[in-house]
Parts: sequence; C-alpha cells; structure tokens
Amino acid sequence: MNLRISEGHAFFLINQDQFSVNEISKQQLLKIMDYIYENPEKLTAYTDDDYEKINNPVEREVTKQIYQIFSEFAENTSVISGEVKSKFPNIDY
Repeated sequence: MNLRISEGHAFFLINQDQFSVNEISKQQLLKIMDYIYENPEKLTAYTDDDYEKINNPVEREVTKQIYQIFSEFAENTSVISGEVKSKFPNIDY
C-alpha cells in the first residue's frame, strides 16, 4: 500500500483503488486493513518530509496517525494470524 500526495492532499493507494484521507469510509479502511493483513510487506514507509507535502495541517496529522496504525498493524500481522488460527483451528485460511 502506498501514500500518494497530489495537489497538497493525501490518498491511500491499493492496486488501482485510491482513497482520499479527507473522505475515507469505514468500508475503505476495512479494505485497506484487509490488504495489509494479506500483504504486510507491501506497506511503504514514509518520512516527515513526505507528510509535509500535505497542505492542510489537520489532514497531515490525520494521515500520519492513520498510517502509524497501518504500520503497527503490518508489524503485528503474524501475531494476529497466529492468534486467529489458534482460536479457530478448524477454519481453512
């Protein structure tokens, strides 16, 4: 998953889908989390310099916080997967 900054606004990108941080829905966040769960290695890291390209300071901070949650989730996918598999061993994954 990538972050795209265009004309001072932030967008999360997954394959061909683009989600505006300003208008992101619960369903879109779920789709992103599902993608990260399946592909944690594809989450790209960003620096503060990257975020500075976002014009609106509130949008910038929201983007950073959401992306931090995505990063933490990606780091813990193997633990989460192990917990799910141990609690539901009869389900094929």
